[in-house]
Amino acid sequence: MADDPLVAASAPKHGVAAEDILHGYRNPMRAYDLDDGFTMPIGPATDGDLLEIGVVSGTDGSVIVHAMRARPQFLTRAVN
Repeated sequence: MADDPLVAASAPKHGVAAEDILHGYRNPMRAYDLDDGFTMPIGPATDGDLLEIGVVSGTDGSVIVHAMRARPQFLTRAVN
C-alpha cells in the first residue's frame, strides 16, 4: 500500500515475515506511544497471532524497526 512505512532490515529478525508485519501494522488493536516518535502498535499477523510492531516516525515518513510476537506486558494492556 502507498501509505505503508518502510520495513527496516532489523524488523524481521525475530522471524516475522514482512507480510505479517504489515498486516499487523494495518490492523492494530491498540498502539502505545513509548517515546518521542516511537510507537508500538499491537496487531494480528495473517494467522491471527498478535504482534508488537515498533515504528519510528520522522519528517520523511515512518519506518518499522521491530516486530515480534506480542509480549505479555502488551497483551495485558491490550485487553484492559
